[in-house]
Amino acid sequence: MTDEKDENVDISLGNLLTLADFYHVSTDYLLCRTELREHTNQSVSNLHLNDDAVQILTDEKYNPRLLSELLSHKASTNS
Repeated sequence: MTDEKDENVDISLGNLLTLADFYHVSTDYLLCRTELREHTNQSVSNLHLNDDAVQILTDEKYNPRLLSELLSHKASTNS
């Protein structure tokens, strides 16, 4: 049994993939490498962003948490 304070847990790759499939999330999400539950790659053209917006995102000149909150809040108020 592992100590409750020990945050490192050994898990096989097969079990990790099984958990990701079961919970319908990415392995990165399970490993806390992303906050996205579903990690899907989208074409930039599918996002309908203008060139300035793409450049800002590419250059990482934004606060990702703030942007996520703004987009989530806007989406929830339009529902």
